[in-house]
Amino acid sequence: MNKVKFYPVGNGDTVLIISNEYKILTDIHYRSNADDRDQDEYDISSDLRDECGDNISVFINTHPDKDHILGFENLFHTGDPSKRKNDSELLLVNEIWITPYVLNITNPTDQSKAFVNEVKRRHALEGVNVEKDGNRLKLISVDDTSDTHGTFGGVLTWEILSPIAEYCELAEDDDGERNNTSIVIRWKFSSRDNTFAFLLAGDAEKDVWERLNDEYEAEQLEWNCL
Repeated sequence: MNKVKFYPVGNGDTVLIISNEYKILTDIHYRSNADDRDQDEYDISSDLRDECGDNISVFINTHPDKDHILGFENLFHTGDPSKRKNDSELLLVNEIWITPYVLNITNPTDQSKAFVNEVKRRHALEGVNVEKDGNRLKLISVDDTSDTHGTFGGVLTWEILSPIAEYCELAEDDDGERNNTSIVIRWKFSSRDNTFAFLLAGDAEKDVWERLNDEYEAEQLEWNCL
């Protein structure tokens, strides 16, 4: 089964992609305390567990603003995966994708602190531990041309379109530039008869879209859903 699920979290993103056994989540905006939610706001926690079981294949953080990372530690296990209890309701994130900007943050916000600490824990690992579920970490940048394309099970393919290293470096010096560090990724479901492409882009702003328009052919940016 292949599907894309956009959770109603108000401002911000929580987007789940399912392709057979692969479960890929882009961003999280989760208010764990019902008092913090609007009365009619949907509580995504039970739905995510129903869809994903006890683990997420990949969690992609487009950028660590509050409405794209809030509640990470309330839904997902942080720390050594071997210490996760069998009866834990916290999902294990097998692999995290981030930009260099996230890795280089020196003063994370209260909302992103737990996530940034988990990223730095994974980045510091060495040896066989690096490849274990719950420890894997991928740095995303189109400047790393060896790692901008991939596939999950041959049905779901992905291509990274942004950010470039320059955007991440600018944001390290000027926090007002952080939206343009957003990961822009084009996904495509392919079957024998048809394809379905969709773009997820965080909060990428005008400069990013102008660069994409200049550097990519029209067919490389085609989408059915944005």
